[in-house]
Amino acid sequence: MFKKISPAILMATLLFSASCSQSGSDNRTAGDSTATQINNATHDELVEAVNDRDQLLVLVNDIQQGLIEIKSIQEIATVNTAETPDRRAIIKNDLAAIQQALADRRSRLQELEKKLASSNLYSDDLKKTVTSLHAQIESQTAEIARLNGELTQAKSQIADLNTKVDSLNTNVETVTGERNAAEERASSLTTQLNTCYYVLGSKKELKAHNIIDGSKVLQGNFDKSYFTASDKRTLKTINTYAKKAKILTKQPEDSYVIETRDKIKYIVITNPERFWGVSNYLVVQIN
Repeated sequence: MFKKISPAILMATLLFSASCSQSGSDNRTAGDSTATQINNATHDELVEAVNDRDQLLVLVNDIQQGLIEIKSIQEIATVNTAETPDRRAIIKNDLAAIQQALADRRSRLQELEKKLASSNLYSDDLKKTVTSLHAQIESQTAEIARLNGELTQAKSQIADLNTKVDSLNTNVETVTGERNAAEERASSLTTQLNTCYYVLGSKKELKAHNIIDGSKVLQGNFDKSYFTASDKRTLKTINTYAKKAKILTKQPEDSYVIETRDKIKYIVITNPERFWGVSNYLVVQIN
């Protein structure tokens, strides 16, 4: 927190102003060196002193305004609002502008100090005023540096958070991908486990595809591509498109019935679990 311009400084400046307008009164005290200096000053020196006083007052006001601007930046920087790149850029630009103004004020004060030092009217009070103004400019400069440091730190923290968020997003994407892959594998395995195959054909056709060999069924290297794939969970009825149908594989007899509809045989699966429990393959001979 910066010090405000003290009443002592303002009084010293006003004293300087008042001293420049005093007449040569005999009521001055013996220790009033400023009045003595004014008495002994030439007209040009007094005119220059008034001009220097005006410059000093302007500088006092500028430094006071700088304090107000810095306080405003402090309040903006500490408000609990969402941090955005645009907001950071505005604060950064404001700080840079104040920093440049402080450098300008320091230069003006140094020039004024050199000028006053060569004047016969450079009193102790004015020296104290200049010293105090130097201190306030340095204090404000240090505060600007601190705020710039906090802004840089905040930017670094935000960058770290963005990196962590990106990392978390990557992890989420990886986990999501792994989960989806696992679900696809599970779905594929479920489909495989529930896939069944059936074939409808005459005795001659079944032999031609090595599905039957005499009284043996599916014993050799039979032609799997000749079978129709289906889902055990949804396959309830098989239309044989034939007037005669006979199941050659060993499905339990109590797990199905063969119905005749308009002289066409239909295999109705009444217990899928038992029906496909023996084998996933069904061979039906039709004539």
